Amino acid sequence: MKDFKIISIENNKKLDFEIVGIKDILIPCWMYMIPIRLKNNTKFNFIEDTIYKLISFNEKLKNDPVEISKMLGFYDSNKSKDKTDIIRFVLSKLSDHQLDANGDDLHTEQKNFTFFQDAYSFKMLSIVANGFNDFIHNAKITPFKNNFKNIEFKKNKNIFKALLIDSFESGEPKILPTKKDFIQALNKHNKERLKGEYLDKIDYRELIFGELEPELIYLHSKLIILENSNVVITNGWTNDFSNDLQNIFSNNLNNELLEIKQNFKIDFEWSNEEKDVFVPFDDKIKQHINIYHILKNIQKETIKISSPDSKSEMVKNSRLLEYLYDIMEIILGDITSEYDDVNNIKNYKLIYQKAQEIHFKSIDKCGILKSSDKNDIRKFICKAIIFHSNLLQPLALKNPFFLLDLNCLFTCRGMHKHANKDVEKNNMPLENILSLKDKILEAVSILLKIPQKQECTKEMHDEFCNFNFYVQLDEVFGVESVAKMSDQLKSELICIMSSEKEHNLNDLNYILVSICKIWEIFFLEILQAFFQTNTVKDARIIKDEVCAVYDIQAGEGLDTVKINSLQKAIDFKGKATLGAYAILYLYDNIKNSKSISRDFIQYIFNITKLRGHGNNDSSRYNNFNAKNFENLYNDTIEYAKIFCKNF
Repeated sequence: MKDFKIISIENNKKLDFEIVGIKDILIPCWMYMIPIRLKNNTKFNFIEDTIYKLISFNEKLKNDPVEISKMLGFYDSNKSKDKTDIIRFVLSKLSDHQLDANGDDLHTEQKNFTFFQDAYSFKMLSIVANGFNDFIHNAKITPFKNNFKNIEFKKNKNIFKALLIDSFESGEPKILPTKKDFIQALNKHNKERLKGEYLDKIDYRELIFGELEPELIYLHSKLIILENSNVVITNGWTNDFSNDLQNIFSNNLNNELLEIKQNFKIDFEWSNEEKDVFVPFDDKIKQHINIYHILKNIQKETIKISSPDSKSEMVKNSRLLEYLYDIMEIILGDITSEYDDVNNIKNYKLIYQKAQEIHFKSIDKCGILKSSDKNDIRKFICKAIIFHSNLLQPLALKNPFFLLDLNCLFTCRGMHKHANKDVEKNNMPLENILSLKDKILEAVSILLKIPQKQECTKEMHDEFCNFNFYVQLDEVFGVESVAKMSDQLKSELICIMSSEKEHNLNDLNYILVSICKIWEIFFLEILQAFFQTNTVKDARIIKDEVCAVYDIQAGEGLDTVKINSLQKAIDFKGKATLGAYAILYLYDNIKNSKSISRDFIQYIFNITKLRGHGNNDSSRYNNFNAKNFENLYNDTIEYAKIFCKNF
């Protein structure tokens, strides 16, 4: 292999889950160096601005500082008085700036962005780097077995021994990325790393790609085998996981993955301690060490007080409610830890309104909705209601009285815990305690997205007996598709899937909101490149062309979408209607119009019409029967599966 170049980014971020082993691997990638112009908000002083405009009108002046110096009166034949060096300094500063296409005084600068395309499947990876040029050379390459190679290389003082799966063609990529692929990479990949410094400055009008010159490089990543034998792969830049690489390996290198696992000689037997106490969750729960240990304590306490020999005093002294409170406080604290803005969480009216919108009930009896300055369950649940309503929606659908249950736990445990007082004896009946425990464990499953299971018997053959909706989501859409979904899309799909067998007019409006959100998410994701490259800005022109191509009659279907809403969607200013996004989707796919089902177009119009304009009056659904509900559900799931597969 010639010019074997490795990118290895050292990162000591701690991995906070139980693992069987970590293997260094190299991912072959085609690297593309693309020059992109960025808007520069730096203001020039008078001299810089004057020189900038002079060289913009006459590019030859860029290389003639003496001529500019004479024009501006800086030049003097007496070297002691000559100020031409100032002109030279300004020219070096302005070397990467230009006027925009309209001649306006909009300063831009050029940066080289590096994109990476996986060499196994030719998909763009979740990496966009700014001018990266720090490569490792002189690797020692040793054939291992089959199509595996051992690669030894040195970074600083560390020596790495990595595995390379040599199942790719190193000549040149069969599929070159398009301009749209690069734009989607800029919008989708590595947002947190680029957003503040570069992503908002990109001038999409200046994205002009010449002849692409791919270069083969090898990205150093970590392949991590978890205790349950699942595999995750880091993205090569941080220790964050890469869904892209995980899907690429699962779809293209499954046999090689199995062989790597066998080399680790994974032992699937649990330790004696784990066998003693059964934790009613999938093995993924072991990734959350603190929660896993509390769950074991919950099970121990449950066995103790459920025993026929248990006495009332034993129930009163049980720490079960204490553990139930602690596990919910930890989970809610974890999922809201990234949000430091606490201005809104003390607004009780806002919290109350949001909780109602999520569909929790008996809210007026919940004192925990009055947030505290302490880091306790009151602060965490208020933050979750404000910032993570999408996570709480499936929970509210399953248990509308969840907030009341939390309030009960806080009364029994929270007030004493954070006041450093001993917990008072529990006077709750045993049946109520066990019922509360079941509801809290169900909440743990939904919030962590980890399925529950019952203790296995010979008759059950290790099958789960209690699937939650996240398991159903994997079954319907496939694990690979679900891995690519955003959390919001998962939550909205779960919302409608959980109502599959319950035709309830009171909840229909809530379900329709979720259906509309699903299609907004799909359309907005697909249209990201369109928003950046579309040159037609007139809503009337776009609407007329869509109606003509797709044979939408005047005054019918999507033709009824208002022009001002469509214009808002085109300009990408504020939230537009679902119908407006649907028209833009159809317009963006005019070349493939024959592949778009007219039934799908009618389906989108039907849900927008049924939803109305945010009217919550359920009386308009009086003619909507169980058969209509079944058809709506089936159509939504089938069309969503098609979009997940294709996009």
